[in-house]
Amino acid sequence: MTNLLKFPSKKPYKTLGEEDLKIHPDASLLLSCFERVQHALEMIERGDKIEVGELTHGILTETSAALSVLFKRKTGGDVKEVSDEHQKVTHRYLLAGDEPPDMHIPIASADFRPVHPHDFECRTNLELVLSGLNYATKVRETLLEVFPTALNMDIARIFSIDATTALHVLKDRLSVRPPSNHQLVGRVSHLSIEWYRAQAIAKARRAQLNDEYRRYFEVNGEPEPNHRRIKPDDPAYEGVINFTNAAYELLVDAQRKKNNAKRRLETAVRALMAFSGDTVQVPKKPYVARANIRGETLQ
Repeated sequence: MTNLLKFPSKKPYKTLGEEDLKIHPDASLLLSCFERVQHALEMIERGDKIEVGELTHGILTETSAALSVLFKRKTGGDVKEVSDEHQKVTHRYLLAGDEPPDMHIPIASADFRPVHPHDFECRTNLELVLSGLNYATKVRETLLEVFPTALNMDIARIFSIDATTALHVLKDRLSVRPPSNHQLVGRVSHLSIEWYRAQAIAKARRAQLNDEYRRYFEVNGEPEPNHRRIKPDDPAYEGVINFTNAAYELLVDAQRKKNNAKRRLETAVRALMAFSGDTVQVPKKPYVARANIRGETLQ
């Protein structure tokens, strides 16, 4: 008997990966996960075996990919990396005979904080309106994204706080009675302390940076012993710049905060002087010219 019937073999199930699934919104992915798990359970209940490349295995693989996409959107992290780390910690504690601790899921977050209300008080009414609108626009753009990430949502949260803060400052300025002399004096006193504190921090940051310079030059020597400044464009200073970069950034940040504190203090002093009717008058002391208009000395 030579004429045998040859049935075509089953084609392997082509699974969809994360790249294929990430174009779908959250609700579609959740519904798809539910339907795929339900389908896999029905096949298992019928007694079908789960084999690599077959339908049930492909369905479960796609469900895992869809859940991975959802996890990355909501946390900003890789679900496998987080799961592996949790399993390592659990395994280590179980080997030591201890109960595994509660493990948290890391959530991506912005690396900056909302603007302090005091930083808005030195702005004009128009600047406050523009600030509020700009922050609100950024929040709106994020919310209109099809699949906003966890990091973008946290940034939008901070911008929404900044928008409401700017509008609250403007509302207080327009609706509240002008501050009393006692309130203005109290504000000047408070901002004087803030400015002094910012000065002290900037001075300490400068000392830390100078100490970093000293430590580096003691080990590596100075490119120009008689030159007391750092030349950013000179390759000879690349090593010391890289070594002191962190301390330098802290100094720049401290100086920025010091300047902001000084500006807020000057604004408060001007408001107090305007309330009391005080003005700055430069004393006009008579002086004797030492040279004429042609530069000839008169002595």
